[in-house]
Amino acid sequence: MRRSVFLFLIALLLGATLSLPGAGPAHAQSGSGTNWSGEYFNNRDLAGTAIFVRLDSTINFDWGGNSPMPGIVPADNFSVRWSAPQFFNAGTYVFTATADDGVRVFVDNQLIIDGWRDQQRTTYTGQMTLSQGSHWVRVEYYDSGDQAAITFSWIQAGTQGASGGWAAEYYNNAELFGPQAGGRLEPGPTLDYNWGASSPIPGTINNENFSARWWGFPEFAGGVYTFVAGADDGVRVWVDNSLIIDLWTSGMYRERTATITLSPGVHTVRVEYFELLDQARVRVYWTPGAVIPTTTPVPATVAPAPSGVIATIATPLLNVRNGPGVAYTALTQVRQFEAYMVIGRNSTPPLRPRRPG
Repeated sequence: MRRSVFLFLIALLLGATLSLPGAGPAHAQSGSGTNWSGEYFNNRDLAGTAIFVRLDSTINFDWGGNSPMPGIVPADNFSVRWSAPQFFNAGTYVFTATADDGVRVFVDNQLIIDGWRDQQRTTYTGQMTLSQGSHWVRVEYYDSGDQAAITFSWIQAGTQGASGGWAAEYYNNAELFGPQAGGRLEPGPTLDYNWGASSPIPGTINNENFSARWWGFPEFAGGVYTFVAGADDGVRVWVDNSLIIDLWTSGMYRERTATITLSPGVHTVRVEYFELLDQARVRVYWTPGAVIPTTTPVPATVAPAPSGVIATIATPLLNVRNGPGVAYTALTQVRQFEAYMVIGRNSTPPLRPRRPG
């Protein structure tokens, strides 16, 4: 018997022992599993006999351009299969896998995540309702070249634990375009980030001109809910593929609300955000019931007639407000070299240069 096959049998026996009643405490509502039997192959198709087998405590690896096992497993064009019985409380679970390159996930031999393709680091989610007890989980992965990385975890839908909640995708442009520049799990149940002039993931994501997408699967008791979304710059929110808040414009931080009726159970919430310049902030949350926001009315004004004078913006970025002062709400932003017709000015005369002497 080959040594690799012998190790594989030991791994299976250990996994079976750990799944027996009384072998250990039940897993929490969120986690990443334990005691994975990892089979490593010297090809990208999980073909033939594994060249190396070991127990991995979690599936959370970032090998970069290196080999998972130098001298045994190649640095490129390799694949791995992790499998183990895992204990779950009864409920609906959201499974999240982030990989460079391909990944797919099976629960009780049912495919719930299929990202089996060449790609930069990309996040996938899948959902499944499980009975209480042990369920067989299998994660398959391959690397075709260059960087190699994979993480895998789950969270019970509707829970508010800090171990998960939102599957996040980050892009180094403002259009959510192209391959992800970064992905990770972020805590729930709400989104509330104020990055200021900094990056969400320093060294990976731009400080400016970036975008993000979050996926969440919260459980609602049913009834009327009010969603609130605020951003600097743009944000939009979907619930079960219905766009309920659309604030996809640049501007300083402001909020919008939407009231919808939801049936009891798990719903899909998707949040998209973009940042252009200067400050970066996004906040999304919801409350039961119909909440009517209180606002201070602004007296109506009549705009003066156009002056015929054209003004060109000289500063890189300028806030346009609904009144003469920084205490007023910013309506939009204008940028350097844009030209606008002047419709009026305040009563303060321009400063005149002082004469020498």
